[in-house]
Amino acid sequence: MTKEKAKKIFDKYNPKEAVVRCPNGRSSVRRLLDDYAIASIHLYFLIPLTEFVEIFNNQNTEKTTVQEVYTLLLPLVLKEGWYCFYKGYLVHYWAIDDFDIAEHLITAQADKPRYIPDKDEFLKYIDAEYKDSTESPLWDELDDFIFSKLELEALDSFEFLCKLKNIAKQSGRFLGAIDYIEKYGIQFKNEKLMNKFMDLYQNAYSNTRSWHNKGFTPAEMFSFSQNEFLESQSKEVQIVPSRKIGVNEPCPCGSGRKYKKCCQQIGQSAHLSGSEIVLFFETYYGLLSYVNETKQVLDYTITAQMWGGILKDEDVLKIRKVLWETPEIITDYINSDSLPVEKINLLKSWRDFHIQGTFIIWQHKPDHTIFSTYQKKKTDKVFAVKGISKPISEVLQRDIPKPVHAVLLPFKDKIIYDSYLAPYPFDSTKAFKELAMVEMNELISKHGITTKLE
Repeated sequence: MTKEKAKKIFDKYNPKEAVVRCPNGRSSVRRLLDDYAIASIHLYFLIPLTEFVEIFNNQNTEKTTVQEVYTLLLPLVLKEGWYCFYKGYLVHYWAIDDFDIAEHLITAQADKPRYIPDKDEFLKYIDAEYKDSTESPLWDELDDFIFSKLELEALDSFEFLCKLKNIAKQSGRFLGAIDYIEKYGIQFKNEKLMNKFMDLYQNAYSNTRSWHNKGFTPAEMFSFSQNEFLESQSKEVQIVPSRKIGVNEPCPCGSGRKYKKCCQQIGQSAHLSGSEIVLFFETYYGLLSYVNETKQVLDYTITAQMWGGILKDEDVLKIRKVLWETPEIITDYINSDSLPVEKINLLKSWRDFHIQGTFIIWQHKPDHTIFSTYQKKKTDKVFAVKGISKPISEVLQRDIPKPVHAVLLPFKDKIIYDSYLAPYPFDSTKAFKELAMVEMNELISKHGITTKLE
């Protein structure tokens, strides 16, 4: 949003010509309303004026109305700028330059309960630092770990921690930390360090009061939705292990149910059919052979007989890396050979509609696995992804939810991946799963599930 557009919006809801003198005898009410307004935007970022008035009236003998709030506070909006009015809301001053922030939070907060402490506690939030002080011990512990264990420069360490705090306070996107792990080039020496980091971050995040949750912490929000969550869990069908599991043994996916009642139920529809498998590998390996030949990735030529397990994975990955760094090479391959129309159409769809990056694998279903992008943007999408020759649950064999690096490809009317998944090295703890499943359900409710790339 441009500054000009934001100014027009501000002027529309906060017009100078609407300012009037404070009515006689209401100056003390205005001071108290101002205190409540500042505390509210620190705690919630925004609040409907109707709810703001209800909180004020419930906690004070003096009563007010929406119209009086507007009359009494508008001069302070224009003079001091701590907050403003927008579409019937009292809104944090951060939104003054970009009201898209307010629109995002209006949507995110919809239908959620509101945290309302008693008057004495509520007014402590006038101090912007009060909320941070109540949560600082947990973040301090994470700060010590980041500085001492992750080998970041002091400034990067500070910035990284600030980004994590902002995720907790503002976005409600627990797994958004993955974006910053990549951005700051953080390399964990082993899984133990990764898991320790996630445990500390999870604990701090779960106990931070969030604008996204109308002042509640994620832990508190989860307690409200736990019954609904557990009910949805009972309907899940998850990981199929490749090793032999007795039908009455506990399912290795961690659901707590017997194998026969859980992952054994995933069927053949979770991956491509026999003829589709052949078409994929013939097309994909032909493309990789061309990339290797033209870009001289390896110091030897790849033949059709060498695919299917003879080549080392690290060699295949070298060719694959070059392919997805320069996908326009697919056009050269199409023009270099007399390929069947079916393969040409498939290759063109890969060139034009592939999606590469970090995804979250959330859940295994009987006929697909649920992936999503995770960019903390409105453009996040949820995908129904099929395996190639095996269900993804059998290929991955990891506890989920799990972040992975992958390349998603269209395959006619389906979505697949390019046969390689690179999981991030940490385990999904119970609390991690609980928080992540809530986020997955929110994503699906907002965006639906995409079943075709085009």
